Amino acid sequence: MARTNTEQFEFAHGHKPRGWGQWYLDLHFTDGNGRFSSQTVAATGTLTEARQLAWKRLKAECGGARQLLEVDVLP
Repeated sequence: MARTNTEQFEFAHGHKPRGWGQWYLDLHFTDGNGRFSSQTVAATGTLTEARQLAWKRLKAECGGARQLLEVDVLP
């Protein structure tokens, strides 16, 4: 399971992310050949729902995305 990093969000807002809304997530992943990459994706819902939706969208757009390593929650 990939780690969710909320440090940037907490620094900007003064609290942990919570509730329902639009989230901007920076997804760090590898492709089938082990190369690392990242992409910023916007998704709506709770943070858990948005994270899952963002990963599904990314895999559909970038067919090479294989393993999610880390998710940064952006402010």
